[in-house]
This record gives sequence, structure tokens and C-alpha cells, in this order.
Amino acid sequence: MDKEKMLEAVKTYFKCFNSENPEGIADLFADNATVQDPYLAPAKSGKVDILAYYKGAAVKGTQLVQKSPTVLAGNRVSFAMTVEVAGMTAENNITDADLPMGKMEIDVVDTFEFNEDGKIVEMIAYWDPEINIKKFS
Repeated sequence: MDKEKMLEAVKTYFKCFNSENPEGIADLFADNATVQDPYLAPAKSGKVDILAYYKGAAVKGTQLVQKSPTVLAGNRVSFAMTVEVAGMTAENNITDADLPMGKMEIDVVDTFEFNEDGKIVEMIAYWDPEINIKKFS
């Protein structure tokens, strides 16, 4: 697996998310990929579901801020980040978690697994709604 390609995919993920480009994010994934956000939530499977998920997530001023270097291991990467949610409402909560309404930050560790073509086949976001959220008024 090309390490530079994996690192570039992480950079592109942040760039596309922060510029509200869900189609760009979906292009990083293989056709049969899965996304679990948060970990243990039901997986979104396939590009159609993944695109729909990111159309709800990568909007309304929510930003991802990388908090650690990207760590590579074989065909996987991991990185810590903070999700800065500008304003959560019942309508824009696309996770399967019971989140508070309003402005918040969520500490997350994401992992990506890549296939031989350099596409993400699995994304898991590790965070717990009861532990990793800092709520603002």
C-alpha cells in the first residue's frame, strides 16, 4: 500500500469535510466500504449510504481539527481530531447517538483501512457520547 497515497487521503478527507464537499469525501471510499460513527453504531454500507451520511455531517459550519499526526500501520491509518459542531439540532443529528443540542466539541479517533487501489474500505470513529463531548452554551 502506498503510504503517501494514504496520507493524502487523510488530508483530502479533512479538506473536503471542512469545505462542505460530501461528494469529495465519498470519492475516497471503495464501492463496498463501511462507515461506523460512532464505533458500535450500525454501519453505513456502500457509497450511496456513505454519501448520504456525509451530506448530513459535512455541513452547517461543522469543522474537523486534526489533533495528532496520522499514524500508519500496514494498510491502516489512525488520527485524533476534534469535531467542532457549530450548532446541533434534532434535524441535523445524523449519528445514531443521542447528542445534546447546540454548540459542542467531540474528541474522536478515526481509523481508515485501505484496499490495494488506495480506497478506504472501512472507517471507524471512536468516541462515546457520554464521555467525549464538551458542550457550550
